[in-house]
This record gives sequence, C-alpha cells and structure tokens, in this order.
Amino acid sequence: MRRRCALWGACVIALGACGAQEVLEVAGAGEEPVGFAVVCSDYVSSQVALMGPDGLSLAADALIHSGSQRANIALSLSGDVVLPSVHSSGDQALLIDRTHGVLTWVDLQSAAVTRQLVTADSFAANPHDVNERDDGSVLVTRYGSQAGHDGLGDDVAVFDADGSLRQRITFPVQPGVAARPDRMVPFGEDLIVSLNHGAADYSGWEAGRYARLRSTQGEWAVEQDWLVPELSNCGGLAVHGNAVALVCTGDFDGGQPVGDASGVLLTDASGQETARLLGSDLRVGGAFAPAVALRDGAVWLVRFGEQGGRGDQVLRWSPGDDQVETLLEVEDAFAIDALAASPGAGLLVPVGAPEDPRLCAWNSEGWLCGVVCSESGLPPRSL
Repeated sequence: MRRRCALWGACVIALGACGAQEVLEVAGAGEEPVGFAVVCSDYVSSQVALMGPDGLSLAADALIHSGSQRANIALSLSGDVVLPSVHSSGDQALLIDRTHGVLTWVDLQSAAVTRQLVTADSFAANPHDVNERDDGSVLVTRYGSQAGHDGLGDDVAVFDADGSLRQRITFPVQPGVAARPDRMVPFGEDLIVSLNHGAADYSGWEAGRYARLRSTQGEWAVEQDWLVPELSNCGGLAVHGNAVALVCTGDFDGGQPVGDASGVLLTDASGQETARLLGSDLRVGGAFAPAVALRDGAVWLVRFGEQGGRGDQVLRWSPGDDQVETLLEVEDAFAIDALAASPGAGLLVPVGAPEDPRLCAWNSEGWLCGVVCSESGLPPRSL
C-alpha cells in the first residue's frame, strides 16, 4: 500500500543524465534555521539538501552536489555519500564519501567547503561513520582494508585536527575474517561501534558483534567487546539515554536477505540484554535493514522488502509491552536506508523509490510526505 503524500519544497539545481550537471547553482541556508541534512543519491550522483528543525520546511535544496566546482574542493562528491550517525559539526555539515574515502565539511549558511580529509592514501578505506571530538580530532570507521597480513584498514582510525593519523583501533578476528566496523555513536564519553564481522570474501557472517571504545589520556582502546551468537551481520546502531539498540540483518541468499539470524537487540549500559525482536517473528516476517531510531522507549525499524515482491515496511517496536506496529509500507524493496527521530516524538523517513522518491515525516497526527531534490530527481537516502 502506498500513502498519497502532499508535495512541498522546490529544488534550485538540475543534474542531467549519467550525473552530468546542467546548472551548478548551490546555496546555503543563510539565516534559515537548519535541523536536518538529507543526502539524495542514485549511486552515480549525490546532492545534499537542508531541512528546517521540523524536518518539513526546506532551508536549502542544493547545499552541494557531485558537480560542485569551487575552491577548497580536492575531490567532488561521488554517488555514494552518507551522513554521520550523529551530527556533531555545529554549523557545518560533515559528509562521508565512501567511494573516494574523503570527509567533506560544508558551511550550512554559506555552502562553502571548509575542509576535506582523506581517510586513506594507499587503499580504499570505504569510511562508514565519523565521530568528531571537542579537541578537533575525528574517529572514522574504515570498513575497507589493505591487502596483506599487516594491511591497514578494518579499523577505527583516529585523526588529529591537522588530519594526521594518530592511532588505529583494531578488533581481534580469526584468519579469513574481517571485523568490518560500521556505525558509531556516542555513549556518554565512550563510543559504541557495530561490527559486521564476517568472512573477508563476503561468503558468510560470523556471530553478531559490537564494542565500546574508551579514551584514557587521549589514547583510545576497546573497553568491551560483545558477541551475539544467535545474530549476524550487525550494522544498525542507535543510543538513547542508557539504552543501546543494535540491528542485525542476518544471512543472505542470492544477494537477498532471508531473515535468518536477523534481529534487533536492546541492551543497557553494561551490555546486558533487556529485550530482543527477531526477524523470524511473525509480526516482522523478514530481515531488518540497518536503519534504526531509538527514543523514549520506542524503537523504529525497517523490514526489508523483496525484489519483485512486497515493499519495505517501517515498524515501531515498544519493548516494554512487546508491541509491534506497522507505520508505513511502500511498494518498493530496498528503498529505505535511514531513519531519524524528529522533534515531538516524530520520525523522518527518506524513501528512495526510483519512481516515487519522497521524504516522509510521521507524528501523532499521521504522515506527511513531500519531494526534496525535486529538480534533479535524485531519491533521498541518508539523514
């Protein structure tokens, strides 16, 4: 079932076929308040738009895009760009370019690129998440790795404010296995990191895994490392208060998630499990996507659809009374890559359906959906 949505917003740039730019005009938010950044992408070209604090009003439709050519840009954006799990850049947007392995900071008001940081110069780092610290240093989950026994990557890299590599945080693995650090979120002064933890050749997945990192006198180390043997391929991660939600997609068959070993685990500050919901539960009926949002005792999740079959679903799970509610169902499979909690206990959902891309907002009164990046037609994917 597809919800009919009201349209809102307008776009000020256009991207032509195959990512070629027809108009290169970009603009920041100026004096408009900014609440959320949205990355629109077809995995060939990318565009970043800015939304107001309510998640509905448009503050700037084209902050930057793959065709942007200006001072301070060493590398333009690729088609695989995401945002950090937690925004901590103040008045700048921090963009993670996985293809180029580059972090790019863009001023929200002026749209000026203020900094770029290359996360590796000898291999494809494939950075998945970033956390900025008060001293200007950044921690980056480097999903990719360099070939060889002593190769770099498959780590959390710590860069100083000047861009120099200060430290690598690695995770012990068996031969032929990669830790694959994925998402990373603050937990007090510590950081929680999800680990996909699977065969180096992607032929299978090991036990679900996540870890807590702690800094002591400027030196980071793995404080705790947890295994979840019944689950695998864990990437989604969210924290609220003393609760941690870890989402595991589980196994694949022919490139399709099948739901085996898929689930969401809720734990407390010590890593003690407080609740779990499995993809095999009849109320879910399939594998979870990594997208997750957590707030006020509710966990928002995405159940993957199936190619040629049913579409994705957005679910709300209330662990306290173990209730599962379907909030939204779309016609396309693999269309929803991210979720974000919004003010007023609401939810923002980018729906990257090629034929009907839209950004949807949910609150107690229901759904309101609209178009972002409308002139380019690029579907929204990351928040």
